[in-house]
Amino acid sequence: MTGTAHIKSIHALCLLFCIAVGGGAAISADGVTFGDKPTYQSDNNFEYVPSNDKQAFTIVFQGLEVAVDGGKTPDSIAKRARSAAANAPMATKAFSIVIPLGSDIGIKTTLFASGFVLTTNGAQGTLVFSVNGQNTVVPFQSNSDRSFVQAIDYAAGPVSELRMTVFLLVERDSKYPDGAAFLSVNAIDTDVALAKQRTAK
Repeated sequence: MTGTAHIKSIHALCLLFCIAVGGGAAISADGVTFGDKPTYQSDNNFEYVPSNDKQAFTIVFQGLEVAVDGGKTPDSIAKRARSAAANAPMATKAFSIVIPLGSDIGIKTTLFASGFVLTTNGAQGTLVFSVNGQNTVVPFQSNSDRSFVQAIDYAAGPVSELRMTVFLLVERDSKYPDGAAFLSVNAIDTDVALAKQRTAK
């Protein structure tokens, strides 16, 4: 396994989607379960695996990432970016998925969205995470170089499905023609115990 592949495999384990109610239980007390497969996805570059009891699921993404390159991409970006835009000042990518729920009841959810961001001087990134129309915007400033875990709270009354969209944006200021940026989201997971371990690491 190459160094880059090893980094991505670690980051894929870090993105955690935790279904929680009240005191931090892994699932809601009313027994919300997830479907065997999505009823819609915007592309097929992912794997969705529900647990045996349908009370958890894992999504691993392949290439949910975006980059801009001002012409002098740092090695740390070049090793990760699959398709950097050579001269574009902005680049975007989005992924949407609909996961059916086993019953039409209320749900309260804590999400942990994680991935990796790298931006040079004059460049920045933005992550928008939407669940059933409730949106969270996460900005990443210039000179970032880190993995991230972003907690996102979601609660709703009776719903029959989770409609999730992840939107990634990177951009550079025209005053910085050599600016570059890379942003990725690698996985979504329901394992609360694993979430605590990964976050600690």
